[in-house]
Amino acid sequence: MAKGFFRGIFTGGLVGFVLGILFAPQKGEETRRQLSKVSEDLTSKVKDVSEKIRRKREELAEKIRGREEEF
Repeated sequence: MAKGFFRGIFTGGLVGFVLGILFAPQKGEETRRQLSKVSEDLTSKVKDVSEKIRRKREELAEKIRGREEEF
């Protein structure tokens, strides 16, 4: 499930990036600034999602450990 989610984030970011470049007639410097901003935003979002997944995985592992002790 996480693999598909990350694939969706990456694909959506890439499509948005390409469309933004194609339909935004600007100077090269402005375009580079925008590309840098998009890259930073996408990186931040991926880190946030990764952290949420890590926390959920740890919570699930704790629940499983608790159940193991019951058996």
